[in-house]
Amino acid sequence: MDQQEQYSTQLLVMRHGEAQVYAQNDHQRALTDRGQQEVLENAKNLANLLASLTRPSLKVLVSDALRTKETWSIIDEYLRAQTLSLHQIDSVNEQSSLYLAPSSFLQKVISDTQMDSYEQMQNQKVYLDQTPVILLIAHNPGLSDLIYDLAGHWMSLKTAQMIHLEQKISFEPWKLRSLGS
Repeated sequence: MDQQEQYSTQLLVMRHGEAQVYAQNDHQRALTDRGQQEVLENAKNLANLLASLTRPSLKVLVSDALRTKETWSIIDEYLRAQTLSLHQIDSVNEQSSLYLAPSSFLQKVISDTQMDSYEQMQNQKVYLDQTPVILLIAHNPGLSDLIYDLAGHWMSLKTAQMIHLEQKISFEPWKLRSLGS
């Protein structure tokens, strides 16, 4: 990894896996078997990405809907099974406000999380050798709108699709790194 990449935030925007059509209410829709498999595939991609970064410090933001919590649970279980050290998962923040949130709100949450990461790393004097990574697991249409607003690329995120964006510490515009599967 070159020095420029060391001074950047990696943002992973992920839509939950395929969920049941019906439940007691929308919040209670669980992942289907197919949705669980979709998420597991992206957990592998995430593990590979984290392994490629210099000391990744992962902050996870998850909607409080059942399907997003299950999505994170599958990813977390996979990462732990891969013996990734626990210090890579810096925090997990489940937020009801992420449920069906619009892009403008998601941008604020990301910005606040990004600032918290930099302040924490500066206080610990480790910002030169850590890579902040934010994993946002939430819902459409807010996530698709977010990708457009941050990177200028319109797409409708499929279930369990994960998009990788990068932003330099100087808070330049977000750069689209990959479209995911």
